[in-house]
Amino acid sequence: MFNKSNHKIRTTSFSRMFPQIKDSIKRREKAGKIKFILNNYANLDFENSICLDIGCSTGAITQELADMFKSIIGIEYDFDALLIGNSINKNTTNKINLINADGMNLPIKNEKIDVIICSQVYEHVPDDFTLANEMYRVLKPNGVIFFSGPNKSFPFEFHYKLPFIHWLPRKMENYILRKIGNGNKLYERIKRKKELLEVFRGFYIQDLSIEVVQYYAKNNNFMRALLIIFPIAILRKFSCWVPNFNWLIRKNSAAYLS
Repeated sequence: MFNKSNHKIRTTSFSRMFPQIKDSIKRREKAGKIKFILNNYANLDFENSICLDIGCSTGAITQELADMFKSIIGIEYDFDALLIGNSINKNTTNKINLINADGMNLPIKNEKIDVIICSQVYEHVPDDFTLANEMYRVLKPNGVIFFSGPNKSFPFEFHYKLPFIHWLPRKMENYILRKIGNGNKLYERIKRKKELLEVFRGFYIQDLSIEVVQYYAKNNNFMRALLIIFPIAILRKFSCWVPNFNWLIRKNSAAYLS
C-alpha cells in the first residue's frame, strides 16, 4: 500500500532515467547487505522497532526488510517508482507503508523511528545537510542509520558508468553527458569522505565499508583474492578510496558503547 502526500512531484523521474532500479536480483543483494550490517553491528531489538526506508524507490528493498521489524515505512519522492513497485511487488503485508514524500521534509513526528535506511540517496537530494537534519529529528535517541552512498574519491562514476567525469568542473561534466547522449546534466552531488563526515557532524559514525567488502567476498572471487593479497588492517588505511561508503550511524554514541 502506498499513499500520495501533498508534495510536488518532479516531471522527469529517476526511475525513467535509470530503469535498472527494477532489477529485483540487485535489490535483494542490497537488502542482504543491509541485513548483514544491522544484524551484526546495530545491537537493537528489531522485532519491536519501527524502520524508515528513505528513498525506497519501488519498495523492493523495503519488502525484503519488512520481516525484520515491527513495521516499516518507505519514503519515495519519485511517484513513478512507487507505481512501478505497486505493479511488480505482489507480496504485500500490513507491516509496510509506502509514502510519496520528500526525504528533506519527512512527514514523521520527532523521535519516532528506531532504524533508518538511507541507501544511495544523499547524492540525489538538493541539500544533504537538510536530509541529515531530518534524520536526526525523527530518530529516537538510541536509534541507528544504515547509510550507504558513492565516494567521489573513487575514479569511476557508477550512475553513468563513466570514469573521472565526477572529478571534472560541473559545466564540463554536463557538456560531456550531452555529447555522448547520456542525459543533459549530472544531477548527482557526490562527496568525499571528509565532506560526508561534515554532513553527519553530531552523529557517531562506525565505518563498516571494509566489513561489507568481506561480506561480498564470500561470493566474489575477485574480492576474495583482494582480501588474500591485502590484509584487513591495510585495507582500512585506504577506506577513504572505497567505491561506496557503508556506515552505521548513531544519534547517541553512548548507545554504541553500551
